[in-house]
Amino acid sequence: MNDLNKVLLSGNLVRDPEFRDVAGGLQVCGLRIAVNRRYADRQGAKKEEVSFIDVEYFVGGSDDAAQTGRLHKGAPVFIEGRLKLDQWDDKQSGQRRFKVKVVGERVLPLAGVPRDREASPELLPAAARPGEAPPPPPAADSATPPRPAVTAGRVEAFSGRRRVA
Repeated sequence: MNDLNKVLLSGNLVRDPEFRDVAGGLQVCGLRIAVNRRYADRQGAKKEEVSFIDVEYFVGGSDDAAQTGRLHKGAPVFIEGRLKLDQWDDKQSGQRRFKVKVVGERVLPLAGVPRDREASPELLPAAARPGEAPPPPPAADSATPPRPAVTAGRVEAFSGRRRVA
């Protein structure tokens, strides 16, 4: 039987990304997101449940959204990754501790208002940019090469609309 460990999450960042250096000159970005679940109880009353989830991913390059300011507290994100179980012995009590977190393979900022519109107008949909018409579709014989395919650990812009229940 084949094993499967895949997680898809959509939520809002609870705090700004936190970076730390690891061996080999790499950086790990730590995120914490809030994922809301809306439902109706047996009496029909609307309820909301919030889950806070820790996410870590390896920073992929200079165009990472986290490094360029696209990821910030309150920003909506989509995360694709896998579950990982961390285990350690508590130094104070000596007890064995466990924590489940998500290791992000792809982190996509969802369309939203950037922290600084002046610095990041390209993050807004073309129709929402003040005084700017939507860009024409690219020509088939364009000299600009297409963007590279999605790679693990990279952060990319995603302008999909978020469905709200």
